[in-house]
Amino acid sequence: MTEATDPFWDTVDALRENDPSFRREAYGFVVGALGRTVLELPEGRRRDPERRHLTGQELLAGVIRCARQEFGALSPNGGSRRVRTWVASFSSSSRRDS
Repeated sequence: MTEATDPFWDTVDALRENDPSFRREAYGFVVGALGRTVLELPEGRRRDPERRHLTGQELLAGVIRCARQEFGALSPNGGSRRVRTWVASFSSSSRRDS
């Protein structure tokens, strides 16, 4: 599946039409970091759908690790305020939806 026909990117584009605050690539980066972070979980936790859920703090730590791996010294030390704000927005919206 190419990026042009991928439903993920269609969803990102729809989100960005309402709020273009974040670049399109940022969504892909965070979803990639989410996948890597889940893969780093212990096998028992990874196999259990209830325990596989990441907290906002775990996701943020994963995003920071991925940024350091991908961008090295160019990545912000400890994560940027903008990334923390973005991750926090997901954490607070998931609490409202529960």
